[in-house]
Amino acid sequence: MRQNTERGVLYPGESGSAFVPKEIQTGETAPAITKLLEGLDQVEAGFERNSATFREEALPTENARVVDAFKLTFKNVHGDLLGETRAYQEADARSLSPVERFDPVREAAFVASLRSLALPERMAATVDLDYASSSALFRHGDVDRMGFSAEHVALIRDEHRIQARLAHTGLSANYGRKPSLENPLAVGIDQKAARASAEASLHFFRQRGERIDLASGALQSVVTYLAGRVGKHPETVWAELTA
Repeated sequence: MRQNTERGVLYPGESGSAFVPKEIQTGETAPAITKLLEGLDQVEAGFERNSATFREEALPTENARVVDAFKLTFKNVHGDLLGETRAYQEADARSLSPVERFDPVREAAFVASLRSLALPERMAATVDLDYASSSALFRHGDVDRMGFSAEHVALIRDEHRIQARLAHTGLSANYGRKPSLENPLAVGIDQKAARASAEASLHFFRQRGERIDLASGALQSVVTYLAGRVGKHPETVWAELTA
């Protein structure tokens, strides 16, 4: 029987439970997850009818009929989530694209100068890079050949994403400095405000990726749950649902 918890929706089973986290019921994954929950409610109702009607030995066969009727819903949900995953990955790739207009000589010299440094100095020199400099590291994948830890590469990637957003979206133009009593002749861009907006955008983008990971886990749990109710291996049920 469906259980609504603080963390999400649970469909408990003896051999495995289906769990749909609340986080994926919002954002880009929400339409697909709404369909998934509606379908699971119908599946659960079918299982309950079978339990009240048939002997225990007949339940796997009868429950399999219920799961077969759920197949189209599952395929549609899976297809929608695959589409969202591709869209996210494409957006992520764009966010890491290097600046289009560049000086190849300068970029090569910058990369070479980093290679000449010992690792601690190399790491220190790649904190808070501007867009042109980080582009030099991403254009040919040099960022992955610098001996950096995964954590440091992640920091460089995030800073590059922020700088790319500021450069490509014209975000800075939305944060012009306004004259005030404190600074009556203020002109130019409020870089602090523009950066804060870009950082917030990056935060929401990360959450989008996290929702995709959670949705993947939810689908796995659904298949495991259904497999337990029909007495089959999860891989078999997965193959049947996605055929």
